[in-house]
Amino acid sequence: MNARNNPFSSRHVESLAYQYPGISVYDIMARLKGLNYRAAIVGPEGSGKTTLMETIGAGLQKEGFQTLYVRFDEENKKLRKDLFKYNPDKLTTDHAFLVDGAEQLSWLAWKFLCLYTKKAGAVIITSHAQAQRIRMIPTLLNTTTSPELLYSLVLKLVGEKHMISGREISRLFESHHGNIRLALRELYDIWSDK
Repeated sequence: MNARNNPFSSRHVESLAYQYPGISVYDIMARLKGLNYRAAIVGPEGSGKTTLMETIGAGLQKEGFQTLYVRFDEENKKLRKDLFKYNPDKLTTDHAFLVDGAEQLSWLAWKFLCLYTKKAGAVIITSHAQAQRIRMIPTLLNTTTSPELLYSLVLKLVGEKHMISGREISRLFESHHGNIRLALRELYDIWSDK
């Protein structure tokens, strides 16, 4: 099967909405407002933190915020020039900073980021763990995964006609230690061989 038709291609996977049992995006946005738009999304790799942050970013834009996304990972642990797009003296409550992978930052970079964004109207971060320095920001949501969540996402991608067995879903979930992103990547490879 070519990449374009593969239901697990990145364009299909990235179009999936964030799902969390028992709480709606509306409830998450209301909680965020109650936290004065400063919050952390905490959870393991592949548990939907980035997807949730993107959903929140879209919600903040609808509320009139100007959003800036900054991503840190193993290869990129330094503050980048795009973060300094706005002069900190000209930041207003209309600006929202969405920082993905905050656990990658050194203590000094974290402090600088906090100072830089202090006038912003919203600061949302994602982190794999609730590190001591990140505890200064209240937790909005702890993301988790389950075989049922993986099953639900796969169902949305392939439909019932081509649904993968519950046993295979459980195997994928276990072999990737609950990392939904990696499980979906393996399904992409499996589907490519069809």
